[in-house]
Amino acid sequence: ARRLLAEMLRRGEGGPRDLAAATRWLRAAAEAGDRTAQFTLGVAHAVGDGVPVDLAEAAIWSRRAAEAGHAAAKVNIGRFAMQGVGMPRDPAAALRWLGSAFDDGELAAIVALGELFAFWADPPDLARARALFERAARLGDLRARDFLRRIDEDRSDSETTRDSA
Repeated sequence: ARRLLAEMLRRGEGGPRDLAAATRWLRAAAEAGDRTAQFTLGVAHAVGDGVPVDLAEAAIWSRRAAEAGHAAAKVNIGRFAMQGVGMPRDPAAALRWLGSAFDDGELAAIVALGELFAFWADPPDLARARALFERAARLGDLRARDFLRRIDEDRSDSETTRDSA
């Protein structure tokens, strides 16, 4: 009920729009253990929606929601760990969270795992990344198509450099 009230206040349903009150109710729901409220509060802190941008706070709320089983929050905390945003960079934790979200059927995890293997792994695993991006592209994900082009351009650039040397 707290989260629903927060959503109504955020949209201005049934009365004037009130972001401050919406945030108070959202925080109350999150603190009471509502994993969707925890996820929403994490996103709010990541993008500054009704609260100041605070990536450490975004990571805290995303982790709480992920630990409660929220699949999209698992993707967010996986991305935070992958990139070291709001928390220390931790590729192993990123792989665990993104793999768990993937196992939950969260489609965003496919692209995020591809990014991890292509751009954040040392050394990169482009074959694995390509397979993930191709799968996501078949499902209509435009970011996956862009990442496939990026991999191809990077490969083409490195072949051109190698051939001219």
